[in-house]
Amino acid sequence: MTATWVLLGLAAGTYALKAAVPLALGGRELPAPVTRVADLLPAALLAALVLVSTFTDDGRLVIDARAVGLVAAAA
Repeated sequence: MTATWVLLGLAAGTYALKAAVPLALGGRELPAPVTRVADLLPAALLAALVLVSTFTDDGRLVIDARAVGLVAAAA
């Protein structure tokens, strides 16, 4: 039961943090450099997650069949 309350508390905290920026900025435009970075950030984060999940296992560098699958998917 305690894990449920911890999970609900973390979910509420995450939602509050994600909602804070739009509420604080209102209708204001972001500066151009921030907008450029915000446009590029999702692709960079996705690429990093794919590489980490493909080439690591228990914190160690591993080259195995997952690397071949990544190369095949990229082709």
